[in-house]
Amino acid sequence: HVGIVGVGQAGANGSIAKSTSAAANYPIVLGQGSLTLEFLVKIRATNNATTIIGLGFGLITAEPTDGCYFLYTSGTNSGKWVGKTANASSRSSANSNDTVVAGQWDRLKITVNAAATSVAFYVNNVQIANSPLATDIPTSPLDLRVAVTSSAGGGTCDVDLCVFSYVLTTPR
Repeated sequence: HVGIVGVGQAGANGSIAKSTSAAANYPIVLGQGSLTLEFLVKIRATNNATTIIGLGFGLITAEPTDGCYFLYTSGTNSGKWVGKTANASSRSSANSNDTVVAGQWDRLKITVNAAATSVAFYVNNVQIANSPLATDIPTSPLDLRVAVTSSAGGGTCDVDLCVFSYVLTTPR
């Protein structure tokens, strides 16, 4: 996996994000076409760090208040990937059966239908059993993010692939 980007932290927070802090940054808004977002990621060590990968809005140091994202926390869903949607801090979850293994590459994919009425989550090309989610789909502008947060213990996530595709319903 040549060209890896490492997102890590030691007692602080590490992130890669496309900011939505100003209108000039052209935030991502769902519901204007079909969206696919795919990452190839590796968690270096399973510990108390929280990893958030996908689309989100809100503080980078916590789960997004609005977003469609994957969450890994060792104490959530027995340390397995969780697909989540969030709208105004109300969240829905799709719990996978895929345990995060330290040093293993996982392919994570999020698809949002054209009307933004359902969000499907895939781990290693297999759709999570209780996805797609049809509730708590965000209506706010979102950013692209990979974030690792922890109050102690550190954590690192390597990213080797990020593919973003948005096929607009009405071409611009």
